[in-house]
Amino acid sequence: HKKNKVFIYWIEIAGTCNLRCPTCATGNFLGSEFVAGRNPTGFMSIDLFKRILEKIRIDNVSDRTEIHLHTWGEPLLHPKVAEFITLTREMGFPCGVSSNLNLDKNLKEVIKAGPEFFRVSVSGFYQDNYQTTHKRGDIRVVKSNMYRLRHMLDQYEGKTAVQVLYHVYKHNADED
Repeated sequence: HKKNKVFIYWIEIAGTCNLRCPTCATGNFLGSEFVAGRNPTGFMSIDLFKRILEKIRIDNVSDRTEIHLHTWGEPLLHPKVAEFITLTREMGFPCGVSSNLNLDKNLKEVIKAGPEFFRVSVSGFYQDNYQTTHKRGDIRVVKSNMYRLRHMLDQYEGKTAVQVLYHVYKHNADED
């Protein structure tokens, strides 16, 4: 029954990332390592995104459909990420974003657009562990941006739920 199932659509709006995490396909693998070839890079157009949302609405497979604007890329790199969130919400779908938060580009606009959730992906509380699995990342920047995120949520009276996802590996399961 449509009311009993949650359908989550993960839509990649930014086929690029500012980090080079060893466990992530973005920026680390050759096109020949993918069965169907390399994933598309660059930024999705608003028009294509509208068509995708319209198809999801027409298919109407669930009364509990969610749109997540991430898979392997960094959505904050997309210059129009807030427009994607706004459009998703205007079409009646809950919208979520996940980020490594190593940059604050477009963060204010994202918070103003009001996604239902904002995930922060980390793999260490200290730089030694964090940089092992979030290559080119800086946990101090992430922590600083988490404070900025909280400040913006307060400033704009945002209802966005913040989730911190901690990636556990052998090297970071102890002290951190």
